[in-house]
Amino acid sequence: MAGESIVVYGITVNAVTSGASVINTAFSVAPTSSVVGSHVLADAVLSGTFAVAPAASQSVHLYRRDMNIKGVSAAPAPLASNKNIYVGSFILSTDATQTINLPAIPLSPDCEFYIENDSGQTLNAGWTLDIKPFGYGIAP
Repeated sequence: MAGESIVVYGITVNAVTSGASVINTAFSVAPTSSVVGSHVLADAVLSGTFAVAPAASQSVHLYRRDMNIKGVSAAPAPLASNKNIYVGSFILSTDATQTINLPAIPLSPDCEFYIENDSGQTLNAGWTLDIKPFGYGIAP
């Protein structure tokens, strides 16, 4: 109906287009692209194949690194000793190949994303992470 709030998606950012393998309990290396814009929320989509199918209820955690927060200064990259800023977890199925949506994660005006593999298995090289920013508009 006219005047109702509607979801308006921005352009999907391929934050990681072909990630290197990530062993269990490790963090991914620097992403391919950062997300810059005025949206405050996004859906994150992780796609990849594990060397061995993970057990039920294992996960891959998603972290955000804020960039250019004071001039060109950025927050430190997430590591095992610095798990900041956690934005959510992809809960895995028991399939070797996964495509999982993590809805409505928070964005900052300029940020990068890293994953922590907590699946019990190696995430093979070639995985991808897409960030689909969105906001709310008014229906015509």
